[in-house]
Amino acid sequence: AAITTQELLVLTREGKAYTLSVGDIPTAQRQSKGIPLVNLLPNSVPSEAGMVVAHFVLTDEVLTHDLVMLTRLGRIKRVPLSEFKNLTGRGLTALKLKKGDELAYITFAKADEELAIATSGGRLMRFAINDDNLPIMGRTAQGPQALRLRKQEQIVGCVRIQNRNDCVLMLSGAGFAKRLPITSIHLGARGGLGTQAFLFKQKTDGLAAMIASPIGGEITVTTTASRSAQIPVNSIPRQGRETPTQYRLGKFAKGEKIETVTLTSLVDNESNSEDTQDDSEE
Repeated sequence: AAITTQELLVLTREGKAYTLSVGDIPTAQRQSKGIPLVNLLPNSVPSEAGMVVAHFVLTDEVLTHDLVMLTRLGRIKRVPLSEFKNLTGRGLTALKLKKGDELAYITFAKADEELAIATSGGRLMRFAINDDNLPIMGRTAQGPQALRLRKQEQIVGCVRIQNRNDCVLMLSGAGFAKRLPITSIHLGARGGLGTQAFLFKQKTDGLAAMIASPIGGEITVTTTASRSAQIPVNSIPRQGRETPTQYRLGKFAKGEKIETVTLTSLVDNESNSEDTQDDSEE
């Protein structure tokens, strides 16, 4: 549980960072929905759905990490989390953005870990976090390009890799899904094209999301038809990058697409007996 004297760091789509005292956040009953976090930020912050990209308490353990920020159009930046302590009420610009871009993904990281970044075209870039690929930068810097994007392509996921036995979960807009062993993607250098990791069954389909894939976890998927479903991660087949993705989450109406994918449960389950695997190409 957070201590009332600790700070809560909040980052918005506009690339701005704000801190709030935990003690200043109104208490609420367990059954209450509470108030939107954006309502506690300065009036200059638009009260729009999805404005807050990430928020977390600045504990001593958290402050030992770096913060990696990634924009929708692929700009990436690494900053020590200690830079965000004791901000003024007006906040600060954590990442300068080009017109038409927005801050989309936030993750913690330490040197010598890895990042996996996915594009809507189904490509995946995996690279080590070090001073060559991703040097520490000042708070006002824009950051370099994480990988090259094709026309109308955008970033759809960013995952911190701490264990090379990990998988990532990839889902297309039309509802096709697979778990991909991260070692099936070659370790490259930031700024490249990455590797095609998802083969689409439908020409009009595109990757909607890539998230972490913990054993025993559960995801919540919502669609453009206002439907939602909870799906165990282990029920989705594990496949290599060259295997056509045939598994579909269910029947989709004409024009219905996946809108959001959220990891909602992190059950620690060492048993892998329910996994469906197809790693023959690796």
